[in-house]
Order: sequence, then C-alpha cells, then structure tokens
Amino acid sequence: MKLNKEKVIIIIINLAIIGAIAGAAFSLLPSEIIFKNTFVESIKQHTVPNAFNDDITKFPDMQIGSGAEKDLADRSDPEVQKTVADYKKIPDYDSLSYLPGKPNSITDKISSHVIILVGLGFLYLFAIVFSAVFSGIIGSTLVALIASGLVYYFNQVKEIPVMMTQLKTAYVFTFVAAPEHIGSGVEALKVFAGRYCEIAVLAKSILTFDWQLKTGLFISIAVLASLLFDKRTGSYITQLEDKISEAMRYQAENNKMQTVMTDIKKIDDKLRLLSARLTSLQTLTRVISKSLDYNEVLKETLKVVQQVISAEKCSIWLLEENSDKLTLRESSGWKDEEKAAFNSSPAEDVGIVGEALRNGRVMVETEHRGFSNVAEGTAMPSKACAPLKLGDKKLGIISIEKFQDDGKAEQEELRMLELIATLAAVAIENSNLFKKTEMLANTDGLTKLYTRRYMESFFEAELEKSRRYNHPLSFIISDIDHFKSFNDTYGHQIGDFVLEETAKVLKTAVRNVDLAARYGGEEFVAVLPETDYKGAFTFAERLRKLIEGKVYEDQKSGQKLRVTVSIGVASYPLHSRDRMEIIKKADAALYIAKESGRNRVKVAPITKEQAAQLKQQP
Repeated sequence: MKLNKEKVIIIIINLAIIGAIAGAAFSLLPSEIIFKNTFVESIKQHTVPNAFNDDITKFPDMQIGSGAEKDLADRSDPEVQKTVADYKKIPDYDSLSYLPGKPNSITDKISSHVIILVGLGFLYLFAIVFSAVFSGIIGSTLVALIASGLVYYFNQVKEIPVMMTQLKTAYVFTFVAAPEHIGSGVEALKVFAGRYCEIAVLAKSILTFDWQLKTGLFISIAVLASLLFDKRTGSYITQLEDKISEAMRYQAENNKMQTVMTDIKKIDDKLRLLSARLTSLQTLTRVISKSLDYNEVLKETLKVVQQVISAEKCSIWLLEENSDKLTLRESSGWKDEEKAAFNSSPAEDVGIVGEALRNGRVMVETEHRGFSNVAEGTAMPSKACAPLKLGDKKLGIISIEKFQDDGKAEQEELRMLELIATLAAVAIENSNLFKKTEMLANTDGLTKLYTRRYMESFFEAELEKSRRYNHPLSFIISDIDHFKSFNDTYGHQIGDFVLEETAKVLKTAVRNVDLAARYGGEEFVAVLPETDYKGAFTFAERLRKLIEGKVYEDQKSGQKLRVTVSIGVASYPLHSRDRMEIIKKADAALYIAKESGRNRVKVAPITKEQAAQLKQQP
C-alpha cells in the first residue's frame, strides 16, 4: 500500500503514542529499586576491584573486603568485626526501608518491577493495531519494529543491569545485616544469600523471554491486523481519507483567511503606531515651543524617544562648552552605578558616538562599543546614536543603549530618531541662549555674582518658603574696609581686581542653596536659607577670616595686597518678618561693625521682647 500524506500523519500519531508509553516506563520504573545509588557505590568499595562487573552467580566464590564473604558472619574474628564496623559507617545503613532478615521483601520489590515492565510492553499493541487500521501493513510493521526495539532497550539494556546491581548489593549486604536480625550461622547465611542469585537468574530469564516473545507477537499482530482491516474496512478508510482531505482543504483555506486577517491587523497596528508617534512628536513640538526650561526639554525628548523608537534604555549627552568632552545630562533606564561609571566620554570616541558626531547623521551599531569610560577603561554599548546639531554647530548626541525586547531599530524608526534629534537640538539651543541671556541680565559683569535685583527676588521667594514651613533664614551684608582710600592709593584697576577676587572667595564659601550677590560698590551680600543667626554668624566669621588671610597678588603689576571686611547679620524671624526690614537691620549691624573698629562681624541688635522669645526657644 502506498504511503501518502494522511498515512504519514497517522504514523506520526502512533509514534507519539509509543513515545508516551516509553515516557511512562521511565517514570514508573525507578532506578533505585531497593538500595539508593549512593549506598550501592559504598558497598562496591568493600568488594574486590571490578567485582560488580562479574555475573552474580560468581559471588559465592568472591572475596569481599579483607576475607571471604562467609567469614563476615563470624563476629568473633577481629578482622571481621572491623569489616562489619566499616559497613555500618555507610550513611544509608540505618535508613533502609526493609528488614534484611526477610528476603520476601526484596523478592516482592523485584517481582513488582518485572511485572510493571512486562505489563507496559503490552500497551504497544494498541499502537500497532491502530496503525494497521489507518496505515496498512507498512505502517503497522514499522510501528511493531520500533516497539520491539523499545522493549529490547528497557528489558536488556536498561532494567536488567539495574536489577543485577541491586541484587548483588543485597547479596553482599546480607553477610553484614542479616546476622543481627535472624541470628543465623554461616551455612544459613549462604543459603539465605543464595536466594538473591536465584532471583537474579529468574528475572533475567523472564525479561529475555519477554523481549523475544513480544518481538514475534508484535510483528505477527501487525501483519494479521493489516490484512484483516484492509479487506473489511477498506471502504470506510477510503471515506475517512476523503473526509480528512476535505478537512485539510478547509484548513488550507482557513489558513489563507487567517493570513489575510493577520496582514490587515499588522496594517492596523502600524497605523496605530504611526498615530501614536505623531502624537508624541506633536507633544514634543508643543513643549519646545512653550518651554525654555533646559531640564524639561531633555526629559520630554527622552520620553518621546522611548515612545516612538521603543527604547528601553536611552540618554542625552552634550558637549561641554569649549571642550571636546561629552557629559551625560539626562538618562532613562540607567542604573545608579551606570550613571556613576559612564558620566563622560571623549567626543572623538572610536565607536559609533564619534562616527555620529563626525558624520552628522544617525549611526547604528550592534557589536562595537558606544561610550568609553576613561577612568575605568570599560564601555557602555550603544545600539544607535543621533547627533544633536544646528548647521555646523555640534551640541551632543542622543544615544539608545537598549531597545525593548532586545530588538533592533527599523529604518523608519531611525528616520524618526533623526527628526527628534533635530527638534531637540533647536530646543536645547534656544534653552542655552535663554540661559545665557538670563545670566547676563542677572549677573554682575565684573564680579560674576548675581545682581541686587535678582537677589531681592530670590530673597523674597526664600522668605515665603520660610514663612510657610517655619524655617529660619539669614541675610549678611559685607563691606571692604577703607576701599575708597584703597582705590585712591592703588587705582581703580587694582580696586576692580580686589573686587573680583573677593567675590571669588564669597562664591566659594556659600552653599549650593545659598545665593551670593553684589549689592553695590564694594558691598557684597548673601542669602542663607534655613540658617539661624548663630549659623549665619559662624559663616560670616569664616568668610571674614578667609578674606583677611588671602593675599591679593596682581599678575600684571606684581603687587601683593591684603584687605579686610566688616559684616552685618540679620535673621528671620528673629529680627523681622519683612525682607526690607531684615536688610535694613543687617545694614545697621554692618555700621556697628565699622564703628567698632572694622574687620569684624556683628549681629543686628534685638529688643527685649525678641530676647525673651529667643530664651524660650529650645
């Protein structure tokens, strides 16, 4: 009978049934029938080398340990006692699940194992008959041969060696454990242990006969069942084959329909994706057009990159002004330790970062590194880089370190990345220009400190926070002593030099949350949030000593000069709750410092009521 596609499918189904039966055999037939494998290995160590490789019928004449096996029953012999003690050191000795004095327990276990093995083999008949019905003589014979081979494997190759090893172990173990349970002598032990040889020979014979019987039986049933069903059920099988063919045609048409539906769904998903990307770009455009906040622009850009490019891990690196070094400014998906290790990179990086900056276009790489860590010599891989540039001006790059699901960027996504980079570059440049303009408006040209106007707005904002959260706030005002005569003596250029250097000392002394400003002329001020009058006094005294100890050396003239300052301190809420009043009282304290001899710090005087309130404070 010619094999066709339907019959091949039937054969595959039969092979699956056979595989399931074989799997059941593996699960139902344990490899540790009586003893654990670790116990068997320990027993082997107390026998002569390669003893377990011999047939079990040779065991009565075998030497075990330091003497003949029958001598192990003689517990009066010191050598025997030592050997028995060695056996008892085996970890599994006290955890055996049967009584060694009752051989029937071992016989039952071996018998049950053989019965299960023989019974499982007969299940193959169902597969053979089923194959004969649907596949004819060729299919059923093939299944019969495969089933015979599996019976041979389980009987001869797998289970007989396992049972022989278990019975050999039981034989050796009898001479140690049995006397303690049955109190037998040497002759009784020999008869008792000899039963294991008989069980081994019987089990081996049964399994060998079972394999031979089933081989003939399987092939015979395959041939007879094929002839029988080919004559009586040929028409039914033909009809069934026609139905199967018709079902397969319907399945093929259904598959085509499913393919069309899948294509439609892909198109719909793509349209939805494009719509989502367009919405994200519109959001970015609105942010760029409305916001001049540098950090907001960077965060919104990375947010859009994640949505549009499907980036799981991305970052923005900007070129430092007047430098060829890239600095990490914003990241998403990065761990804290990665931010610490990869926070800067040379712009001429040999990876795709350098290529993107040099060529001015999006670069994609899957193997080469992206950023170099100069300090550690390690690398952060970059999958794609887009340069941030305006004309010939290079601002930095957008880097994608990892795509979602470890995927790759498609060409359309790379074009979107280039568009995002262009929009982001415009926004970053606008933000930079705004910051520079704002800095010029709020910074004193000579000292580079904040102006009086900016200080007053900052002071008012911090004062409002202090009122809301009930925090102290202090204000100090300093004046360079005898600065007018100093100017008259050394000239205005030296005077300007002293102002610049004094401003540098003040800028270095304040915290990040503080604000230092030039109040006018030679007067400098500082707003100290969350600082009471004691903390302000300590800061002012430290500042006074820094200025007093500084040597002002003019590089042009070579003159070395020293100056001192007088400082006044006032605090909220101790001296007043009003900004102008606090400034007025700090200025009064400065006047007192000058009148008291200059080069000193004075805190604004307080009234009796204020002193009483101060004593009540913890």
